[in-house]
Amino acid sequence: MSKASKRVAAEIEALIQTDKAFARWMRKLRNEVTRADYYKALVPFLNTLKLTPQTFIDQYKAEGEVRENMLDTVEMALKEIEQVHMATAIFIHATMVSLLKHNGTIIGAAAFELPAPKRTRIEPQYIPKEEEYETVKRFAPKSRNKFYFAFLRESGVRRGVLDDPAPMTLRNVLDLDFTALEKGEIKFARQTSCAILIYATWDGAEIARTPETYITYILPSGMQLLKDYLESRLRDGEKLTPDSYLFTLDKTEGTKGYLTDEQAGVMVIRTMYAAGFTIKKKNPKTGQSEDKPKYSSKSFRPMFYNSLSGIDDIDKEALMGHIKGIQARYHGTIDDLMQAKEFMRAKYEHGMRTVAGVSDEQTRMNMLLDFVRTMGLPEQKIEAIKREIGRPMRLDALRSRLRKEFEHLTPHATDGGSRFTSKIVSKEELIECVNAGWEIVKELSDGAFVVKLPNHTSHE
Repeated sequence: MSKASKRVAAEIEALIQTDKAFARWMRKLRNEVTRADYYKALVPFLNTLKLTPQTFIDQYKAEGEVRENMLDTVEMALKEIEQVHMATAIFIHATMVSLLKHNGTIIGAAAFELPAPKRTRIEPQYIPKEEEYETVKRFAPKSRNKFYFAFLRESGVRRGVLDDPAPMTLRNVLDLDFTALEKGEIKFARQTSCAILIYATWDGAEIARTPETYITYILPSGMQLLKDYLESRLRDGEKLTPDSYLFTLDKTEGTKGYLTDEQAGVMVIRTMYAAGFTIKKKNPKTGQSEDKPKYSSKSFRPMFYNSLSGIDDIDKEALMGHIKGIQARYHGTIDDLMQAKEFMRAKYEHGMRTVAGVSDEQTRMNMLLDFVRTMGLPEQKIEAIKREIGRPMRLDALRSRLRKEFEHLTPHATDGGSRFTSKIVSKEELIECVNAGWEIVKELSDGAFVVKLPNHTSHE
């Protein structure tokens, strides 16, 4: 966490201790980044009005039904605020609404009578085009930098994930084959995507989660760039372990050993200049137009969001790392994330299928093949089945062939070596199987289900 982030977090905690309305509001906001954004918008607004969160709410309630005086005061104050770090006047307005709603003062945004203020000048949000992203990668001089841009684009992560709350290590790359890593080889457990744990700390080999912990993914293109980067480190004589940093520094970049979010920001700016992606901006101090980078690390986050198609907004929110979206989907806590990894992988691969250059049918086939890999089908056998089916490979032919193969995979060892029997059943057969004691393992893309039954249970 940067010094600025620590300072803001300390200020938030201090205000929680002294202001009940603010504390009640913060309890509703689980994401630390969201908390910080709202807080940064709230401070200049309250300073302008000479209020605290509690006195703001008390004064709003005291104005009665009309609240004309209060509205006039707020409107005038907002007009005086022209530039606020991390927030426009519209976001300040949203902050006020959020504070009031979470303290039970208003019900729904429509009940808040103040219209969002109009801005005379709105900065455009530049989102890279796919060809511009490819250009940026070409101008990134190092394999590390190329992978970093792929990481931003394919997973939509924030720059701060690099060292908040701790530097990312290879343990965060959940699908990296650590057995192969011990032999100096870079392999992945999956072929179609790679899961990466974000905002996590470690207690030995155990995950010590933070409230923001979530799982995202990268595509095969990003996996190849990661492989190239790690192999270059192996060639340089580095001994890679699960505790090795994911992003390291060159000797000329510093002594910490890992790439910080501030250093990554500088790297992005330099690459943008090199690629020629600059715009003219007027310096408010000198009045002169200067070349500024057109894109920042943040620019790739909306690019990722806009790429997700064919999945609902809740799944998009979950893939963006918004905890509220994850809880809405799973009705649980962050401890459910590991169990939800494969469910969200399917959503990710389907949402990013266009970027990955595959069709819906190809996505379903890839998901099916990855599933049988986890069930123990050897890679050589999978390649033999592909050759047997021929090209172009069809989903119905692959599904039919794997159904036959699946029978030879049971019983299967899992969960610490316990044995169970598993099979694929149709939706019509599912109720009968569940009533007989079978447990659902996974729903397949064709509507069928994989079910399992411990061997000590009757197979009726």
